Amino acid sequence: MTYNFFNPTRVLFGAGQLENLHTQEMPGRKAMVVISNGKSTRESGALERVMEQMDKAGVETVLFDKVGANPLKAVVEEGGRFAQNNGCDFVVALGGGSVMDAAKIMAMYALQPGDLWDYVPGATGKMHPLVNPVLHKHCCDDRFVRMAQALGKEDAKEPMDFVAALTELQKNCGVDTLKMSDYGIEKSECMTLAQNARATMGGLFACDPVPMTDMECAEIFERSYR
Repeated sequence: MTYNFFNPTRVLFGAGQLENLHTQEMPGRKAMVVISNGKSTRESGALERVMEQMDKAGVETVLFDKVGANPLKAVVEEGGRFAQNNGCDFVVALGGGSVMDAAKIMAMYALQPGDLWDYVPGATGKMHPLVNPVLHKHCCDDRFVRMAQALGKEDAKEPMDFVAALTELQKNCGVDTLKMSDYGIEKSECMTLAQNARATMGGLFACDPVPMTDMECAEIFERSYR
């Protein structure tokens, strides 16, 4: 028997390895840290140490601390929505099996519509395919830094520096007060705008290094709407 097994998971094992967490490449800029609803993670100092490591890595964090033994569906759904509502792009699980398992499902469910059970296989689940990708859709950070520098922000180090530079450019060009509503566009039309964009510029969507769904595109319009 022969096979080729590829399992791209990095394991840091041994006493004191937690102190090296901040040196690892992070998959995003904002993490939901998931722990149990018990006391041990806090009292042992593990939570504080993880939060310190995230801060050293330049990662913003929010805490979800409601996972119990044999996690309930409602809690997992709440965690997924908590991650989405807080704009998290990845999940850090700190705990035992219940926390680990719940956190993985929260990451999967965070960007999905409907009920969690819609995506569950088995006798009672509906086995629907995921509508949207799971959390962790960060890419091209270096390119955004370079674009910020090209716009004159020579000290740019973070992707969001490009947004700041672009905002300043809009002000300098006198277009920062333009609103979609001024042109008769209704917020309810955001999905139509997204679908029209794909229909007319599908080639550009195909060039995106991270696939984007119509729902995600529509959300960009909705967040930009004034």
